[in-house]
Amino acid sequence: MGSLADPIENTQWRVKLKFRQGKADRARTAMKKNDIKFQEATSISNVGGIDLEQVLLIPTLTHTEMFYSRQLCCYNLGIHISDNSSAHMCLWNESTIGRGGNEISSAIFKVLERTKFPFQEKIIWSKNYIGQNKNSMLLFLKLYLVATGDV
Repeated sequence: MGSLADPIENTQWRVKLKFRQGKADRARTAMKKNDIKFQEATSISNVGGIDLEQVLLIPTLTHTEMFYSRQLCCYNLGIHISDNSSAHMCLWNESTIGRGGNEISSAIFKVLERTKFPFQEKIIWSKNYIGQNKNSMLLFLKLYLVATGDV
């Protein structure tokens, strides 16, 4: 491993950074195109976005207070449906359930079940975070949604 002053290594890191930024830009552009295209009145598709927000610690404490006290972790799953610009926030604390695949899948299913839309196609955008989106329960939920077609 070279030093930070190594020009070859710096160039390699810059190329990798440009590649990642280009990939992110293309994904953002595709998402915006989906939003615009599927908001038309004749659209048979619906686009949504899912994001598990940062953990909320309650109460907010300083470092010295934190040493002697226990904080409660709250999780916030945001689901945005772009067709009608509705946002759904699923908020729960760590004493009820955690933030694993079962919990995320259950929250997504509940929101989609309660907000049924008469669309033939649903597109769901989410981050590429392995703990949140790349697990078997979420995969099974997506397979179920495709197989049944009623949610």
